[in-house]
Amino acid sequence: AGTKNLLTFSIRVAQVDPASPLNVGEERKGSLSYDDETSTDGRYLDRYLLPLHAGQRLAVAMMSDDKLDSYLRITMPDGKVMENDDSAGGHALLRLAPAADGTASIEATSYAEDETGPYTMSVASLREPVAIRTGETVDGALSDDDEFVAGQPCDSYVLHGESGSRVVIQLDSSDFDPVLRVQDDKGTQAENDDVNSDNRNSRLSYVFPSSGDLEIDVYALDAPDRGAYSLSVTEAAPP
Repeated sequence: AGTKNLLTFSIRVAQVDPASPLNVGEERKGSLSYDDETSTDGRYLDRYLLPLHAGQRLAVAMMSDDKLDSYLRITMPDGKVMENDDSAGGHALLRLAPAADGTASIEATSYAEDETGPYTMSVASLREPVAIRTGETVDGALSDDDEFVAGQPCDSYVLHGESGSRVVIQLDSSDFDPVLRVQDDKGTQAENDDVNSDNRNSRLSYVFPSSGDLEIDVYALDAPDRGAYSLSVTEAAPP
């Protein structure tokens, strides 16, 4: 009789942990551990579900210490995926403005593989941002009366631009080390701390890929700091 060749193989079933509910105004303590679900790129993750309503303005933050480089990934009801690593003083932060009711799926994970440690998830309801126009300068101040995002005071502005328009956003302060953060309609973020090694003020150049709004956040590099600042938006010269 002929010799039969036997093939052996194994099937690995990936662990998928159930998602925990998360609500607006809530803070939730969590921890990434070796027992957690692992993503395809080797990062531990916890899952959350956040109910959304049209017209809300929310800030979702994942705050952790230096041992864990927090990373947020949020899938909106329409399938759009938003991600952030370091945004709010080294924490992960995403702003949401749902156009319709639904549920967002949140993954709390780490920037690198095999990172573990405690973290805090928070979902805050945000005030309407103050409108600022190109060519305008606004004087403001960070104080304890401000909206708190990821554990620190933050002032928010909104700038409307037409497709292709170019702007330079400048944030100056002699009272604290200022940080600029912007986020467009698609959830794409950019951030600047220091203009250069000799200038601790903040500056960002931005080109509107399409007509829409750009949200501008003002906060301090060191969370306890408060004080006055000046925010200006000028038209940038063409390339």
